[in-house]
Formats: sequence, C-alpha cells, structure tokens
Amino acid sequence: MHPEYHEDKFRPHKVYDHVVIYSTPTSIAHCVFEENKIYMRNVIVHENYQKQGVGRKMMTEIKEAYPQYTICSDYTNDSQEFWQKMKAEDIIDEIFHEQIEFTYDYPSEI
Repeated sequence: MHPEYHEDKFRPHKVYDHVVIYSTPTSIAHCVFEENKIYMRNVIVHENYQKQGVGRKMMTEIKEAYPQYTICSDYTNDSQEFWQKMKAEDIIDEIFHEQIEFTYDYPSEI
C-alpha cells in the first residue's frame, strides 16, 4: 500500500509500492518508506539549480508532507555537506555514515 500522497509533486513509484517519488522540474527524490522511517534515495538537484536552496526546499516539503516519519539519509563524498546541513537545521533526523542497503534496485524511471 502506498503512503498518503500530497500535492502534485508526489507520485507513486510504478513498481515499488513502498516508494514515493518527489519530482519537480529542477529536482527529484525517492522516498523509501520502511516502518516509521523514510530513507532518501536518488536525491538529485539539476546542476544548474544547485546551491540555490532547491534541495533544502525539496527536503522541507517532504518533511512537511510526512511529519509522522523519521527522515534518514546516507551520503556520498559529494553530498555529505548537504546532508549535514539538513541535519543541523532539523530538516532530516538521521544521517548514516555507511551506505544504506535498500530492498529495491535503482529504478529505471527518473
């Protein structure tokens, strides 16, 4: 069963019913719902819009849409600074320092 959807920026994944896709013309993120947590996966801001608050807005909208969930992410070397900022600003709840293993493959739809 899909989690509840909010606004037109959120849509179900075509294959995995525990994944909600947040999508705008400048950003995309896969929200993987497992129990009371949302694990962030495939979080991408178009390169022409990075460092302009687009990622922060995206994560804030996800947090506001699903306030009952704990939001978690791992990071790569390139994304570590962003996720640390999101944690410091209480936009996300947990950062994992090792890669999170997911129960689905990289989706073909982005």
